[in-house]
Amino acid sequence: MDSLEWLAGLLEGEGYFGRTYAREGGRRRPTIILGMTDRDVVDRAASLIGSAVWETPIPKKGNKVPFRTERAGIHATELMIALLPLMGKRRQQQIRDAIGDDGHITRKVGPNEAEQIREEYKPGKVRQQDLAEKYGISQVMVSKIVRGEYHHRMKIPLRGENPDIEWLAGFLEGEGYFKASPSMLRLGKLPRIRVSGIDIDTIEHAASIMGTDRITERPPQEENHNIQYLCSASSKYAIPVMKKILPFMGERRSKEIRRELERWQSREEEGTLRSWPYSRH
Repeated sequence: MDSLEWLAGLLEGEGYFGRTYAREGGRRRPTIILGMTDRDVVDRAASLIGSAVWETPIPKKGNKVPFRTERAGIHATELMIALLPLMGKRRQQQIRDAIGDDGHITRKVGPNEAEQIREEYKPGKVRQQDLAEKYGISQVMVSKIVRGEYHHRMKIPLRGENPDIEWLAGFLEGEGYFKASPSMLRLGKLPRIRVSGIDIDTIEHAASIMGTDRITERPPQEENHNIQYLCSASSKYAIPVMKKILPFMGERRSKEIRRELERWQSREEEGTLRSWPYSRH
């Protein structure tokens, strides 16, 4: 079963946290969006956040079909609050900016309390904003209550049994690279895991789970681009990580990992692997 940590890792690399306009009323709402070309992975994420999946226009001829899922409103706010401590610094700030005042929705409003709010509300005398502050919920929630709309709290995904590995699996699903370069193949250093990103704290977290102790910087390729941070693990240090994350990976990534593990096994049986201690990088 996919966990909250797996979803956090996936959204860390591929997600969007912001505010989008509702179709009706024009109010901007907290929104979570995921877009990827791996339909099976998007389907898994959609099942966790309780949303549908649809195809989006192909940006360029010959590209893969992108799939998208999103959740907005109160349920998106609740999920963001649950995800917040699992995200990197930049994503945490995006979530705080997205939820804004909606972040007050951190608990369920029971029927008795909802009835009390409706009794206290008197248009022109008691403002919805005042009731929101009194009960520690958002003004949007007060508005729904006084209109007789009940709020059913979102079912938050369960925490994982192996949180670090499950987070790493989600992160590498979007940001990882599983392939040894030609030069590494000649040196007998395979397989290889590589991941890069613009958030040093997130890359450091991934590196600590992978067991690698070196992170390199890649200068911006164009103006207004950010520095890229890269970490990798190769050879015998990559093998246990690959085996641990494999059960949590999507179809495409699983195929890549199995290919590298089979290649390693074949080279080991042939005796063509180099005998010196392998670097962690």
